[in-house]
Amino acid sequence: MARCSSPADHPLPVVPAVVPTAASEAPVMSDPAVESLTRFLARFSAGDTAAVRDAIAPAFFTYIPVADEPTATDIFEQFLTEFRTAAPDLAIEIPDLHRSEGGLLEGTAEVTGTRSGPLWGVPPTGRSHRFEIPVTVREIDGRYALNITLAVPQVLTIFRDLELVNPPDQMHLPPRHPTTMPDFIIKVLFDGQVADKPCQHVDEA
Repeated sequence: MARCSSPADHPLPVVPAVVPTAASEAPVMSDPAVESLTRFLARFSAGDTAAVRDAIAPAFFTYIPVADEPTATDIFEQFLTEFRTAAPDLAIEIPDLHRSEGGLLEGTAEVTGTRSGPLWGVPPTGRSHRFEIPVTVREIDGRYALNITLAVPQVLTIFRDLELVNPPDQMHLPPRHPTTMPDFIIKVLFDGQVADKPCQHVDEA
């Protein structure tokens, strides 16, 4: 007698389950200028002071110095070398560095360090500092011109934290320390630039 087949005689084929996946995001294109400046900052933070001269263009953000004037490279090298002496662990990074719609690079520099050495007449304090400084960056022939965009109250906060000027309630008193702050530091922090005269814009050079 013929036997009727049952489902057990013909098992269904096993079909691998398909697990839905989230739509893949569009790849983010890297920016060579962002990567290059980030590498320069990493070199400087690791103690390589030559990175300053390799990274900073001779021209300022909006001004091209003439033959008898110091270049932006010279100014920033001096500035950062003096800060490195005051804080040997000085480190700078710009984690949010990006290219703006106008084509410039923008971000907030995070500056950290411990004051274990003197700074412009102020003795070592042993204090650790962390400052956030907005910057705009222009590329010039493989190097960079920086514009610091701090408001005046922010500048005073930094000066007070470094004990370069008195606290607000002691501004009528003589300074605690006979500081010898370079003029260019005041110009850079208050104006974003060293130049304080009619300038030749780099775009017109």
